Amino acid sequence: MSKSEERFRSLVQNLQVGVTLSGPRGEALMRNPAVWRLLGITENQFASSVGREWQVSYEDEEVFPSLAPAQQISRVIASRQPVRDAMLSVERPDQGDVV
Repeated sequence: MSKSEERFRSLVQNLQVGVTLSGPRGEALMRNPAVWRLLGITENQFASSVGREWQVSYEDEEVFPSLAPAQQISRVIASRQPVRDAMLSVERPDQGDVV
């Protein structure tokens, strides 16, 4: 791994905001610890809940389209159209709240 890759990885891992880096087919390449804190679960719990349904909504409470997150990411990558000024909320059924 190059020095710049190490610096990038260190920066992302230490951010206080959740960051997920996805590949061209929507596959997760990296998630930082803030993602797990946001979701209220550990990385291992996430891995064991593959296929779990997360209720995701836009800021105006419109439910996010029902495509799987990987399909959503793939569609954005394929269209090359950025998503701007969007705030999403995620219902955390295990926590009984929304973040």
